[in-house]
This record gives sequence, structure tokens and C-alpha cells, in this order.
Amino acid sequence: MTSLATRTPAAAASARSAAGVPSRRRRQRSSSLATRPVASSDAGTAVAAVTSAEVTVVETRAHAGGTLHLCSVRGCTLQTWTQARLVRVWTPAGFSAESAPAGGYSSVYLADAQNVFEDALAFVGVSWRAALSASKLTDAGSLPSSPVIVAIDNAGSDRGLDYLPYPPGTGDGDFRPEAAAWPGGGVDAYLACVIDQIKPLLEERFALSTDASRTSFGGSSLGGLLALQCAMRYPETFGSVVIESPSFWVAEGRMLEEVKAHAGAWPERVFVGFGGKEFTGQRPGSDRGDIDAKLVKYTEEFVQALRDQGVTEEAGRLDYCYEEGAHHHEQDWARRFPRALRFALTGSNGLPRLAPDEAATVAANVRDAYFFTLPGEMNPGVPVTFFINRAKSDIIRDAQGLTLHIGYNGWRVGKASVPLAPAPGILPDSCDWWVGSYTPPAEATQMNFVLSADGDLWDNNDGDDYLMSVHDPNLKKPISAETIAQFDTYAEQNWAEKHGAALYFTVPSPLVAGEPGAVFYNRKRCPWLKDTEPIAAMIGFNSWSCGNTELTLERPDNLPKYDDIDWMRNVFNVPPQAFEVSFSFCDDATKSIFDNNDDNDYTARVSSEVERIPRTIQSIEEFDHAGGKLEIVRLNARPGASRRSRWKEERLIRVWTPPGYHKGMGGERGLPVLYMNDGKNLFEDELAHQGVSWAAGYTAAALIREKKLPPFIIVGIDSPGPFRSQCYLPFPPGIGINDHRPDAERWPGGDVEAYMDRIVHELLPLVHENWGGSMERELLAFGGASFGGVCSLYTAMHYPHVFGGVLAESPSIWSNMGAFLPMMEQHEYARGFPDKLFVGTGTLEYSATRDHDWAEMDEILLNYSRDAVQILEAKGCHQHEGRLAFEIDEGGGHFEGAWAHRFYGALQFVCEGFKSQL
Repeated sequence: MTSLATRTPAAAASARSAAGVPSRRRRQRSSSLATRPVASSDAGTAVAAVTSAEVTVVETRAHAGGTLHLCSVRGCTLQTWTQARLVRVWTPAGFSAESAPAGGYSSVYLADAQNVFEDALAFVGVSWRAALSASKLTDAGSLPSSPVIVAIDNAGSDRGLDYLPYPPGTGDGDFRPEAAAWPGGGVDAYLACVIDQIKPLLEERFALSTDASRTSFGGSSLGGLLALQCAMRYPETFGSVVIESPSFWVAEGRMLEEVKAHAGAWPERVFVGFGGKEFTGQRPGSDRGDIDAKLVKYTEEFVQALRDQGVTEEAGRLDYCYEEGAHHHEQDWARRFPRALRFALTGSNGLPRLAPDEAATVAANVRDAYFFTLPGEMNPGVPVTFFINRAKSDIIRDAQGLTLHIGYNGWRVGKASVPLAPAPGILPDSCDWWVGSYTPPAEATQMNFVLSADGDLWDNNDGDDYLMSVHDPNLKKPISAETIAQFDTYAEQNWAEKHGAALYFTVPSPLVAGEPGAVFYNRKRCPWLKDTEPIAAMIGFNSWSCGNTELTLERPDNLPKYDDIDWMRNVFNVPPQAFEVSFSFCDDATKSIFDNNDDNDYTARVSSEVERIPRTIQSIEEFDHAGGKLEIVRLNARPGASRRSRWKEERLIRVWTPPGYHKGMGGERGLPVLYMNDGKNLFEDELAHQGVSWAAGYTAAALIREKKLPPFIIVGIDSPGPFRSQCYLPFPPGIGINDHRPDAERWPGGDVEAYMDRIVHELLPLVHENWGGSMERELLAFGGASFGGVCSLYTAMHYPHVFGGVLAESPSIWSNMGAFLPMMEQHEYARGFPDKLFVGTGTLEYSATRDHDWAEMDEILLNYSRDAVQILEAKGCHQHEGRLAFEIDEGGGHFEGAWAHRFYGALQFVCEGFKSQL
């Protein structure tokens, strides 16, 4: 694309620039884009030279989220300037000269433009990637706004002439013999051209600020010396300079002596970057480490001279970044540029300043960590410094070009990429820490992040992302001592009877939206945290989308401590919008040892008046089945669900409707509905876990045809695959007694309450709205088998007010060494029982589905079910009253064929309430 837009500044602007007066003239624009003539001036030949120059944008192209403008400057009086020489101007996304911010855009001028933006043009095939860094820093909130970057092409073989005040020579000891013929001596003319000719043109064309505090100049190598000359000659024009790998070997260190003798002002901020292998790093096989040391010494003397003249780190005017292994290479300058740019424009390099004792404490606490932040708690709108220990990753160890890619609330908010740089000198014994900074947006509640490095290397936590909480300060608002005492008193009076087998519990239970709450955690029930103290609790609401916080747990004085009991707690405020809470626990020191339900969190329900949004339908496929219709219904993600939580939430249901079905056939009460777990195993043999289904549709159709039950709907809820146990159990299953289930060692658990809460508040309304399903207790039933059978027993205990009938087939009570039995014993059954509760089991629950018999295990599994029934009887749910049915199936195993065999009779018992519709 070609544009012939040209601009020349008016004489007033030229005179103002030549005089160094920081005023801003109002731009006048011509719709014809033609070059406007410039009035003459009495400012002398320098101004006359200015008025004869003009800038033309000869090409534009998209780059780094903004636009790269290739500009030709005609009429430039510099001896080395040719028409082929370009000024390359990058403008950020959203740039508009016509609606520029007050005072104009900030700008950064860089030498050696061929190496600044595009790798393909760079001297060694790697550029500074300057625009990409500016864009990333702005997206991350590390810069208030992205600057315009102005890069000026070098003059090729005459580069030294423009950049140096004298020829470079070959250095002390003649270690640079190739430089013997390089020119020098034209730096004054070059800087005068940039400041008096090029800079005013670009200020006019691109609405750049003339405020020195918002204007920076930088370069590397000989360009670093050019930036130094600019700093010494024009401190009132450029408020900051970036001096990368300055070649102080030029003229055997003569310029260093000039710096030491400098009596004038310096820019407000000076960034200096240098590496420990500036010579040998570019010359493989070289043993001249003495030259590396000499170059470092030059730079150290320069930095000390700045300090001696008042340009110090303490004053916020100096940032010196020395990297032991860095080379004299664009790749190294690119890596340091984000830090340099941020310091130049904001006065902050993003690195925390720690007192020695504070740094030692931080280093000791994070020695084994992969990443951490300062401050330790991220809060919305508060800048954060992020540290990553590159040595801890097998993927990015020794890689360069590290970038932190962040997003918030499941990548739905504030996506940004943050360049990382080494963090030398911040932490003693600092391993291989790299650092970057960003500011979480106001709406952030959780940060997702992954890391990348040059060579297309990605560390994304095996596809699961890394996660960190963004804290909600409202959750830590003070809670009265009286309320905390009430929580502790309840725990003292009830932990043994109600929560003795629990890993954690909340007070109140459930938590109440908008009210204070407490979490109690028994560290002795976690093998890897049982001897750890202090312990932190990570707490988040509504899948970490509605306020998060981190708390250090404390030991209440009134609770006992035993070898297997050690309760710890802390308090927090529950957000008014909460309906679910998630927990994970970890060591508070390094946050590297986690009890988080195998990366799936523990969850619990929050009692809330917040109106829940029913699930919505993405698509429906319909098939004829058992005389009725079978609809495969794909659901949209829950509103507010994170990417992580979607994997463990309901995504597909199977709705069987009876012969002759129409939506209104249930009348005002609606059609009875049976909801069942593991929907994939219910209807079609080819989809079932072991090749045999429950034949649920055919059994239901037979009962309807025989008028033993009225027409009703079956809703099969597909399990979320590897998260099945998490949804169906109140705890991880473990391997069971006698280690009979080693395959279940790493399976998660703990979300049964959250699962049932979703079924009741989101799926029931969906089925009611779309299929005319009833919402009356008498006309609702729930069922499941195996882990789903435990879920059914849980439903009978906690949701008898919702479901009038419950079916629990072969419940896997062996989970967590039978911990569900004490839960049944400790439950108060304040809401009573379902009207009908069916428990079925076989005598060969283990042996029937394996290639070997284990009679002892069969008996143990059978006795688990017997014990559950005895507890129900003791609590008031009796067989002799017709409320409870317990069927022991001789020879029955643990598979769908056995459950299908018992389903005909079980269904008539459980769905007794449906008969009111006959």
C-alpha cells in the first residue's frame, strides 16, 4: 500500500524546536495531503535547513497489533542521508493523529532501525522486537499507553560517522582490528539533523508530544554511544535514554573520560544494559575472557560516574541491568527492552526494591517454588511483579525470549503477553529467576497463565494452564470476635459427631451468601500436609469467578489435637452473589505442596437467594427409541463457568420421552421425570460401559404399556468422563480396603453437593421449560449406580424435599475406606427421607466382572450396603413401613446388566408417586 501523505512543520515550530522551547502548536490539516510550503525564518541556516525537509509515508503495513509506517525524508541536509534511508515509525493499535491524547503521544527514538522491528531485516536475523514489547507491556497494564516508536535507519558503512564524535580505532590492545578504517566524527551533525529536522516533522505528522518527559532516545553498541552523546548534549530534549552495550572501547575509552568530566545536566532517567560475554559471546571458541572483563569494567566505571553525578538508583534516575551470560546481540537487547522501555517512560523497571533482610526472607521462602508474585496477594488494579524460576521447567530451561501469557476469569478478560527478563541482584541465591510485571484488571478474579520461549516452546502445565487467584479485599473485611467465637463453639460441640471423618467442613453449613463463614481443615487427613504448618486455604466462589482470597489457617484454642486430628481454621466473608465455594489447601511457605483434590478443588454449596440461570441448549439430535423418542441434548457452558470447570460440569443429557408424548400431556402438574446418573449407559448397548445398557427406555415403555406407571420422562445425565467420581462422591475414592481398587488411586472426588445443586437448580428448570417435566416432589425421582449410587444415597439424605423417590444401585461405599457410612450416621436427616428409597446390590460385586474370584471382597462390598441400610433403618427409614427396599441379588455383579435385571421392579417401587398421574 502506498500513500503520498507529506507534512512539513511551520516556521514557528521550527524556531521553537531549534530554540528548545517545549511548546505545542495546534496542527493544521489539509485534506489534499499535499506538501504545504513553509514560511521563511530569521533563525539562521539551521532553521532554513529545517524548512526545506519533508516527510513522506511511502508504505504502511500491519505490525505487532499496530501499524508500521515506512517514511522517506526528503531535503535532509545530513551528508550521509540518502533517499533509500528510511525512518520507520510504529504506531500502536487505536492510533489517530486527529484524536491524539492531550499533549500528544509519547515517543521513543531508536538507532539502527533495520534491527528494531522485523527479524527478517535485522543484522543477525533477530530484531529488538520493540513494537511487540511495547504492545505487550501496554496490554498488561505495565505502560499507561503505548508509545509511538521512531527508528531511524543507519547509514551502513558510514554508521560510525553518524554515531561517533571521532573514529573508533581498534581498541586498547588492538582487539578490534576490523574497525581500523571505520569513520567517525559526525555525531554533532547527525543529532542536529534528528532534533532540528526529523523530529519536528514527525511530531507534526504523528502528533507526538514535545514534552521531554515523554520522549526517549536509545541505541545499542555504537548506537549506545550515540544515545550517550544525545544524553550529554540534549538532556532538555529527551527525558530518558536507553544505552545498551555501549562500545566504550572506542578510542581506547576516551568517551568514558569525557563522561567522568561532564559538568552538565543528564536526562531524568538513564537505562544501561550490558552483558558479561560481550566479546566472547559473539566469537565461539574465543578464550579472550580478559576482553569481556575489560568491557564490563568500562561499563561499571560509566555507571559509577553517573552515580557520582547524582544519577542514582535511589533517586529513581538509573536502572543498570547487568547479565552475566549475555552477549553483544540483538537477542539480548530484545530481552532487556521491555524493562528498559518501562523505566524510560514510567520511571519503574517493574522490579521490586527489597531491603537486604527482606530479600533474604523472600529468597528463603521461594527457594523451591516455580513461580511467585510480589506482593504475594494479587488484587485488582494493583501492579504485580511476577517471578518464574526458569530452572524448574524441563521445557523452558536454558531457553531465551521468555514471555508470560496471561488472561483472567478463564481467558475471558484482559488477555496480555508480558515479556520476561532476568532478575539479577533482586534475590540472593536467586536460582534462575526471570521477572515481569502487569496489573490485573478491575474485574479479574482468577489469573490463567502459560509461558512461551523462543523456538516455539510452551509450558502450559500439561494443557491445564497455571492458575493464581486475584483476591477480593471484601472477603477479608473484619469479622467480629463474637461471630468467630460462635463458629469455634459450634465446631467444638459438633466436630466429633458430624465431621469426624471429614477432611474439612464449613460453618455454617451450607455457607450463606452475603454472610461471614469459616472453613475448618484437618491437616492430619492429608498425607502430604499432615506435618506441615502453616497451611493456607485458597477460596473461590462460583468456579473462581465471583471473588477469591487466600487465608493462612490458625489453630483454635478450643479444639482438641490428636495424632489423627488437628483442626485449623480461618474466617472470610461470602459474596452476596455466591452459590458455590471451591477450596484448595497448601503449605503457606512455598505453596508447592497442594491438597486440591488432584487439581480439581473441593467444592461446597452456598445457600443463596440469587436467581439461578437454567442451562441452555446448544443442539438436539432426535432418534426413535423404545416406541418413544430419544433426544441427545448438548448444553451450552454454564454462565460464568471457567474453562477448567466446564470439563467437570454437565455437557450432554439424554432425554427419553414416552410413546405419544407431547409437551402438555402432563397437564398442570407436568410429566413425571426420572433423573439418572451415567446417561451414556442407560439406553443403548453400544454406548454402555461394558456393552450392555440398563435398557431404561424399553423397561419404562413396558411399564407404561402395562399401565403399571403413567407416561414419564427419563433424563440421563452423561458423566464428565475422568471427573465422574468428582461429581458423584463427597471425597476422592482412594484404593479401598485391601487395596482392591488400585486404578482409583488418583481419581478425584468431593463435588457431589455442587453437582446435585446444579441438577436441582439448573437442569430441573431446563427440563420443565423445554419438555414439560414436573417440578413436584411426588413426580420426581433420582437414581444411579456405583459411584452414582453413592450420589443417590447422598441425594436421599440431602434432597428428600426435591425427589420423592431415589434409586441407589450397587453404591460404591468402599470409597475412602467406607467414610460414607459415618457421614450417614452423623447426618441429622432434618428434611426426612424420600417417600421411596431402593438400595440394590449383588453377592458378586467384585468377582462377577473380573477374571478371578475374591469371595472375601465380595462379602466386604455386600456388607457395606448392609451397613448403609442398617443406618437408614436406625434413622427412621424402615423397610416394614414400605419406605425402604433392599434387594440382594444372588449372583449379581457390578455392571449394567445386573442393574437392568433389577430395574423393572426397582422402578415400580421408586416411582410409586408417579401413579397419581394414572
